[in-house]
Amino acid sequence: MLEDYRKLWESQIDELNKSESPIPRLLANRFTSKRFDTTPVPEKHMKEIMDSIQWTPCKGAVQTFKVWAITDSSEGKDLKQTIYKEVATTSPLKAKELLGEVTNPQVLAPLVLVFWSYRYGEEDGYTGYDIEQKEIIEGQLNSNYDGHNTDPIAMAAMNAILTAESLGLNTAYCKCFNEHGSKKLLAGNKDKNYKQLELMVGIGYNSIETAQNRKCFNIGNANAKTRTDLFTIV
Repeated sequence: MLEDYRKLWESQIDELNKSESPIPRLLANRFTSKRFDTTPVPEKHMKEIMDSIQWTPCKGAVQTFKVWAITDSSEGKDLKQTIYKEVATTSPLKAKELLGEVTNPQVLAPLVLVFWSYRYGEEDGYTGYDIEQKEIIEGQLNSNYDGHNTDPIAMAAMNAILTAESLGLNTAYCKCFNEHGSKKLLAGNKDKNYKQLELMVGIGYNSIETAQNRKCFNIGNANAKTRTDLFTIV
């Protein structure tokens, strides 16, 4: 079953590589990097990645989230070490008992994007809109718009991943973090409109190219569904 699934996946990659669009080709050939080397992300590439996040479709044309772009500055390195040691770790306690302390080197990438859901409603005390923004969202946005906080984050993260991959960079996605550690990241932050840590994306250059890194060789267990099971076509 697993070997059949590998063959199916590989045949689909071959088909996607023939696409007229560059997007399927990027998706077919990217893989999640397990570790990154120390080569920094060029500043011009970082700007393009942040631009792609800026233009994510959002309710009311307002990005109801915040993004920390953590580089390899002195402060950035310290922050990534905190994330590595205290945030992206095993949780809850039972998992630690079974596995020991497990950390995630993906969050030590040269560029780490940390996405937070954020309260932009006036009733939350947010007053940072410019006049144009306020006209767009007047009466639309409040603290109950949880879906409009989190949904665009996933799209923004994918925009960042595709842009980075198109620039020859490698990427990783991290959703495994513990609540206690994520709250610690906001310690001392006077901005009370942060809601919670949603996800992180690591960006840089893969340190070691191995078969195990590639998604077609890392496809889950023998009961994994084939891609054709994903869709209902009406």
